[in-house]
Formats: sequence, structure tokens, C-alpha cells
Amino acid sequence: MKDTVILINSCDAYSDVWEPFFKILEKTWPEISNYRIILNTETKQYQNQYFDVKVMNVLPGKTPSIPWGERLLDVLGRLEEKYVIFLLEDFFFEEKVNHTLIEKYLTYLKNNQDIATLSLTSPMDSKELESYQKTSLYEEFAERGQKAYYKLNAGPGIWRKSALVEFTRATDNPWEWEFFGSMRTWFSNSKFYGLKQETEPVFKYDIEHGGAVHRGKWVGYKLDEIIEKYNLTIDFSKRPIEYDWMADEPKSVPILLRLPSILKNRSKAFITICGSFLKYRLMRSR
Repeated sequence: MKDTVILINSCDAYSDVWEPFFKILEKTWPEISNYRIILNTETKQYQNQYFDVKVMNVLPGKTPSIPWGERLLDVLGRLEEKYVIFLLEDFFFEEKVNHTLIEKYLTYLKNNQDIATLSLTSPMDSKELESYQKTSLYEEFAERGQKAYYKLNAGPGIWRKSALVEFTRATDNPWEWEFFGSMRTWFSNSKFYGLKQETEPVFKYDIEHGGAVHRGKWVGYKLDEIIEKYNLTIDFSKRPIEYDWMADEPKSVPILLRLPSILKNRSKAFITICGSFLKYRLMRSR
């Protein structure tokens, strides 16, 4: 489809994940070759025997260490397509991708100009489920509430490119993009939809752990099974494997002990929250 592109958001540090990722894609989603495939990374090049992958690096004259958001906006600005299927490089799909559903959902986006994105994941917990509206235009999707969090998220999704640009800031890192980017949507009339819990998934992968890599380590849960299923070759010298995933989670630290770090690293976050709150109050008063 000439109006739709596959955008795989990655970075040089995850280049060891690319080969197994694309090998899995070749097995689970052969129809992906119907689209142009873009790999977003800082400086490294890549090619494989499965698909024609176009690598988009940081433009000459810019430092490779530019923020995540600036790099994303730069790539989006170079895309001709109007619609973006957004993926990360560690989505190791466990079953065949339902390409028919993807084409169907693309028509939803194209036929309704109010939709910013169709998130192709179901709510992860009861709090997220509560943010879903009771009524919807589509039987497979529920609309996210106006003040819902994580309306922007890095899970698989179909995006209107203009909306992805609108809610991204050049200074964003991935965490800020999901958190503060979602707050930016609060003041927009754009609609955000997510799959209902009972809807057949388009992509099946280890969404509970976020993907095949967590905090720089391979997630051991199901990885051995996937390696055997797809005959993958993975160099574990590049990154360690973590079987006890929860052991890698940060332990609770008293707020007073964390205060210096918060003040040092989250001043920008504080300012953004205050700004969003003031804007919210001003808009409420109009």
C-alpha cells in the first residue's frame, strides 16, 4: 500500500535484535512486504534476505545522540505515506499476524478523520480498562477517555502520521512521550481507540513483559521456545538473559531518599505537569 508505511523504531544499541526480529516477521507476516519498511536508528546500516528494509539514520550535520523525539520527528518528516504502522524491534510475534484485520482497521482510520490512532493492544489492567468508553463506532475497539493516560504508547498501533507528529516533541524520551504526550492529547479533539479485551489480537507477543528485551536484557520467559520455533541464532554475549524478570524491577525506595534524584532529573517533568495543569484550568474557565 503506497499510503501506509511500517516504521520500526529502534536504536544502534539494539542492532543485535534486528536479525531475529526480521526473521520472525518473515515467518509470521510475509504480507509485510506489501508496505515500505523503515528502520529508524542512529548510525548503523542493516540489510537482510527477507525484506527490503530502508534504514533511516540521523541526518548529516546532526549529532547521533539527538533526543529520541527529535529522531522520530525527523524520520516522520521524511516519510511520504499518510499512515504509519508503529512497531518496536523486540516485538517477537509468537503466531501468524492477522493481515486481514490490519487492512480492515486501516480502512477505519482512513474513513474517519477524527481518529489519531488505533492501538492494537488490549487494556493491560483494570485501571486502563476503566479509561475505555462504553460505546464505540467499531465493535472491535473502545474509545479511550479524554483524560486517559497512555493514549500514546509504544505498543503496536496504526497511526495517522500527522497525529503522531502533533503529539511528539523533539525533546521527548520514550517515557516522556508516553506520559506527557498522553497529557497533550487531553486538549485535542482527536480520538484514540484501543482493542477491546474480547477482540481477536492482531499481534500475539509477550506484551506482559513489554517485548523480548526489558531494561537491556533478554526476557527469558518464552524466549527459549521462540528460539526453537523459528530456529533463531542469538548472540547472548551482546546482552544477558534474565529469567527472573521481576528481580530486575527497581525496589521501592522511600520518597525522601529519592528526592535529590527527583529534583535533579524531573525538574522538566514538574514544569510540564504544572504547565499542563494551568492550561487545563484555563481551558476549563473558558
